[in-house]
Amino acid sequence: MWLGSPFVLVTCHSFDLSRHTIKQQTLTRYSSTSIVSAVHRNLRVRQTYSVKPKTQAPSMSSSSINTLRQADLTEHDYRTCDDHIGGATHMIADTDAVQIRGSGEDQTVTYSADETKHLEGFDDVDNSEVSDDVSSDHGSDDSWEGEPPPLELRYDALKHIADLFLPGSHGACVDITTLKHGTFHEARILLFEDGWSCIGRFTRNSEVELLEQAESAFATMAYVRSHTSIPVPQVYFVNHNSNDVVGSAFVLMERMPGERLSDLWPDLTFEDKFNIIGQVADGLGQLAELKFDSVGCLRHDGRIGPLMSTTGEARILGDQPFTTTEEYMCAYINENDPNRSNAAKAFYSAIKDKLRAFLAGHSDNPTLNAPYRLIHGDFESQNILVERKEGNLRISGIIDWDWSHIGLLYHLCGYPDYIRDYDGEEEDFEVNKLLRKHFVSALAKHFPCGSADREQVKQCFREKNYAMNMFHRVFMYCTWAPDLEQGLVESYLNGLRGESPEYERRAYGGVLGWEPDSELESEAE
Repeated sequence: MWLGSPFVLVTCHSFDLSRHTIKQQTLTRYSSTSIVSAVHRNLRVRQTYSVKPKTQAPSMSSSSINTLRQADLTEHDYRTCDDHIGGATHMIADTDAVQIRGSGEDQTVTYSADETKHLEGFDDVDNSEVSDDVSSDHGSDDSWEGEPPPLELRYDALKHIADLFLPGSHGACVDITTLKHGTFHEARILLFEDGWSCIGRFTRNSEVELLEQAESAFATMAYVRSHTSIPVPQVYFVNHNSNDVVGSAFVLMERMPGERLSDLWPDLTFEDKFNIIGQVADGLGQLAELKFDSVGCLRHDGRIGPLMSTTGEARILGDQPFTTTEEYMCAYINENDPNRSNAAKAFYSAIKDKLRAFLAGHSDNPTLNAPYRLIHGDFESQNILVERKEGNLRISGIIDWDWSHIGLLYHLCGYPDYIRDYDGEEEDFEVNKLLRKHFVSALAKHFPCGSADREQVKQCFREKNYAMNMFHRVFMYCTWAPDLEQGLVESYLNGLRGESPEYERRAYGGVLGWEPDSELESEAE
């Protein structure tokens, strides 16, 4: 695999691979073979820092979400208006009006310009307390070049909003604790007088999070809560205004119980792993039951809107949903895209020709065509919460629905990273193989024996291929440093042409001699 130079400089940060937590570090003198491994491990790589998913969907029922839609409201711009969209209560904001309603409450609060600046002592907030709290949990090992500075939040304003608009009678918000931040958000735990708590999630950089993308994530969570039994946090309050009195766009949501699966996985017994993998398969099976006739992102009114880029960029692909897989995939290889290097775009036309020929040969393949499915943007162990109840480990929450989208059944049904094999971890191969077999079987058994859905799920794993898997990793998963991007794009085209080594054209990387599990060739369950 040629990457433009014998060695490249790669920067990555805080990506969790179950046992492989990679903090911010610069990896120099990486050979091309190592980069292949990095791509197959789905490392989010950027030039300076990483960034780093049948019928019209029915309308969502009332979800008690408060949504603040437009982002130019300051603390002096509050007045009251009403707007009910799709059965959900929303906060609509512009320079003239805003509605603030409590989730599950029949109350409306109106702030005048004069009243706003005196809410709960907003003028007297001690920002040193905020800064100290933020900095105490942001060590140098969690930072990277170009990282946004820690947020300075006005806690009195946040407490006031929480006291007024969260469901139930929990008393006043008495404490706010800072959690570790991610690439795009900081998180806080808000604790109340009766011991109840919720999560606050605050946008670190509003320039890299589209309003439409945030709304789609919350709409997706509400949709999944309404149509499946997957444990998803309930959203209580949303403010998309980055210039508000709190100091950031933010959302208040349910605090889900449990610990991240990624923190526990290495030390779990085989019985626990076997049990959890079956539950992960059940969750994917429920998502596979949700069928749509076009590719895009869910909107707050339950309809399908345009596709938001899944690469971590703040951009929308097209102005309407895609009705064919060809349109969907080609949207990621647009010669007019100003965010891609000209050197990489030089290969786009040839790649499109190869993809069109590939898809034409699979026009009757249901895993690559409509009906499309709802896909979590990062359904891996770091976003799965588990807790032990009555001796059994159970999934207690699926979090981080950013980058969720409607896409291919093929992409929904894939092996979780933590049961795949990687060179250097041969001691796990035997267990991983047993877990993969159970995963596929449990996912297939979610559907009736003999049904088309059951066969299609198994087909997804039997027909995993380089063209689709590598396209996802190169074009759809993240963005790349320009020099690395050019090499990856050219290598992908060479693979489509059959000009690269056979081992580089396998569906899954990580293991130089990867072969599909033999059990997939059997009809036995």
